[in-house]
Amino acid sequence: MQRKKLCLVDGNSYGYRAYYALPDLATSNGMATGAVYGFVTMLNKIRNEVTPDYFVVCFDVKGPTFRHEKFAEYKAHRKPMPDELKEQFKIIKNIVCAYGIPMFEMSGYEADDIIATLAAKFKEKLDVFIISNDKDMLQLVDKYVKIYNPQKDDPIIDEKAVFERYGVNPRQIADLLALAGDKSDNIPGVPGIGFKGAAELIMKFGSLKALLENADKIMQEKRKELLCRYKEQANLSRDLATVNKQVPLDIDITDLQAKGEDTETLRKLFQELEFKNLHRGLSGAQSKVEQIQKVKIERIKDKKDTGAFFARAKEKGVLALDIEFEKNYKITKLQFSVDEKCLCEFDPSEAFKTGNLKAEINGLFSDDKILKIGYDLKTACLVLAKSGIYLKEPFFDVYVAAYLLEQGAPKPTPEAIAYRYLKRDIDKSAAGCEYLKIKECLTKEIKNSGLEKLFYGVEMPLVYVLAAMEREGIQVDKKFLMSLGEETEKKQTELISKIYKLSGCRFNINSPKQLSEILFDQLKLPVLKKGKTGPSTDVEVLTRLAHKHELPALILEYREMTKLKSTYIDGMLPLIDSKTDKIHTSFNQAVTATGRLSSSSPNLQNIPIRTETGRQMRAVFTSRAQNWRLLCADYSQIELRVLAHLSLDERLVKAFTSDLDIHLFTAALIFHIQEDEVTQKMRDVAKRVNFGIIYGMGAYGLSRDIGIAPQEAKKFIEEYFKRYPQVKTYLDGQIKLAEEKGYVTTLLNRRRYIPDMESRNPSRRSFAERTAMNAPIQGTAADLIKVAMVDIYRKLQEKGLKAVMVLQVHDELVFDVPEKELDKVREIVKDAMENVIKLKVPIKVSLKTGKNWKDMK
Repeated sequence: MQRKKLCLVDGNSYGYRAYYALPDLATSNGMATGAVYGFVTMLNKIRNEVTPDYFVVCFDVKGPTFRHEKFAEYKAHRKPMPDELKEQFKIIKNIVCAYGIPMFEMSGYEADDIIATLAAKFKEKLDVFIISNDKDMLQLVDKYVKIYNPQKDDPIIDEKAVFERYGVNPRQIADLLALAGDKSDNIPGVPGIGFKGAAELIMKFGSLKALLENADKIMQEKRKELLCRYKEQANLSRDLATVNKQVPLDIDITDLQAKGEDTETLRKLFQELEFKNLHRGLSGAQSKVEQIQKVKIERIKDKKDTGAFFARAKEKGVLALDIEFEKNYKITKLQFSVDEKCLCEFDPSEAFKTGNLKAEINGLFSDDKILKIGYDLKTACLVLAKSGIYLKEPFFDVYVAAYLLEQGAPKPTPEAIAYRYLKRDIDKSAAGCEYLKIKECLTKEIKNSGLEKLFYGVEMPLVYVLAAMEREGIQVDKKFLMSLGEETEKKQTELISKIYKLSGCRFNINSPKQLSEILFDQLKLPVLKKGKTGPSTDVEVLTRLAHKHELPALILEYREMTKLKSTYIDGMLPLIDSKTDKIHTSFNQAVTATGRLSSSSPNLQNIPIRTETGRQMRAVFTSRAQNWRLLCADYSQIELRVLAHLSLDERLVKAFTSDLDIHLFTAALIFHIQEDEVTQKMRDVAKRVNFGIIYGMGAYGLSRDIGIAPQEAKKFIEEYFKRYPQVKTYLDGQIKLAEEKGYVTTLLNRRRYIPDMESRNPSRRSFAERTAMNAPIQGTAADLIKVAMVDIYRKLQEKGLKAVMVLQVHDELVFDVPEKELDKVREIVKDAMENVIKLKVPIKVSLKTGKNWKDMK
């Protein structure tokens, strides 16, 4: 007969894990929910995957345990539980109760001890699965007790897995920890003996007791000395690491059975926590198809079936569409709708054949008097174009609308949008009709939020512009890219050789652990920052260490070369169209929290340009023909100009209206000297301060950025605000505004919601304040370039020019232009970008041309 299953959950262990795994999850009013969401997701996964017959969650109780009586420093190094997590544990316990899952805790004991006691008591009758991240739980593993990790693809840890991972049997885990210690619990162990050495000793002697009794037989003198010196500490550490299986619990097997769940309480809790998916998953929470109004579906096979439907579309002036397609853009489903009760479904194999039906569809889709409604219309434009169907403005994209209304939230899927605005699941079989209903809700929200101008005047026209840019693509010199790959590989080999020579040995350069040993143990460089597994070797640390030794600088260069080769050179080659030698990057309109565009496949925003090899990457992108040129238009210091306009700081405004070198001007102010006395180094410092202020950089950040003491950096910032007092007033005002409203806005009224303004977590609160200062500036710059893109695209079309916009990267636009059109296009681009909006200071654009993106003049 199959044994029944008991799941024992270490509530504290998983609560902490979820808290740090999902630190930014919060409700719309700023209440942190990451720990709760992660914990509940874990519970549901266990219920679904393990299907336990008995289920228990155990928690620690605040206060000392019997271990503190033995060792006062037990867990002493741990920081107090964050206030945010304390609040979430209260909610977690309420949810556990509402699920009907038994919950145990006892003063003087840890959750581990309760779990150990329950496992020992019931393992003869039940298969026990312990859900915990603590190493000390491994000592309980045996024939009937396993550790279960729901985050792993191979979730079960049995006796064999323990031995493979630690080199000892489960019954020897406490002995192992007695020697190696456990930093998480501040169990000291024996200094100088790590897990590997400890495992060797325990396996050789069988137990800690036998090892200590026979320490004189150890060959290595240092180990022998350490064990003799720290014998008492080792025994104490074993006592601390050993779980107590004798917790006085008056429990029988019936106390382990889950009761029925309180669905109403769970529904209420999940609604308050804004856990939409979890709420939908509750029994009875999902809307049934019967609740959705029945939709009549007309299947169109040829032109004679389209007359009435197309006439209704033209009469109503709306057309909602839903398209499904395969990876190669082959359309598998095409639906249109003009009202909420009826939709037409076309057979793609018939609809796109050359003939009258295709012409009718094209006429409908390109009619500028019909509003096209759908989800992700940019992709719809690209997919339809592959079949010779051209979708044209005006648009209402529910995806972009939902993004604009909840900017900074996770990507709005059709399901999430329907649940948010229709309060139910989406009927996927009639998505076109659903989009019409959603559109009505979104229209009201857009109006109420004052986003009409931004949505209809900027974001919707931009959908078509981005689709046109993606369809056009940019020419790539494939041969040069391949030769650059060979050159980069050669430089990588040279760098590896130099690194090995400097370090005095061969090691895995890509291994943070091995690199850490070389830098900090062998070269004795200072440890500047620690990560979860030891001293950090991230970019910030290596940059600072590069001033002390040549090796960190070489490691940085090696990493940049490796990223360049793997991400851009090797990553781009498969993306080149074999027929045209073009790359068609994807521009993401509804992803960033700032409103800026991003790109993917490939990501052209992050091409490294600090090294010459990195800069050569830009030479890969070329004009399409001999008599064409690339034209690059780059906004000059647009964010600083926006700051001058928003803050109305007299000195800052005057500097720009007088066309001064803003960094030279700032340097003279903060160093109290004349402009002709400013050195290049002073100007560089001022430049970092100018841009650092925009991003809310404090003294510590600035000190790291320019390599000076924090106190000196603090003085620079203080001097800056003395010279530009209205900038300080403006930035402080944005923080106050975010506190009052929960969001800040750009000049075009784009909202950036900042729920963490009320966070009790200091680091999250600090980040929220920096966001409040920066978002209006960066977001306005993003809005301006979007407006300019739409204006330029329309003017190029109106004038019948062949020039095309091919790239947008940060504050830069790139065009592919016939040589004979260069003067006209320059004029159009400069005028559109510099007059995109009237600011208190002039907007300036620099224009360059060349055969490729790198060599431009």
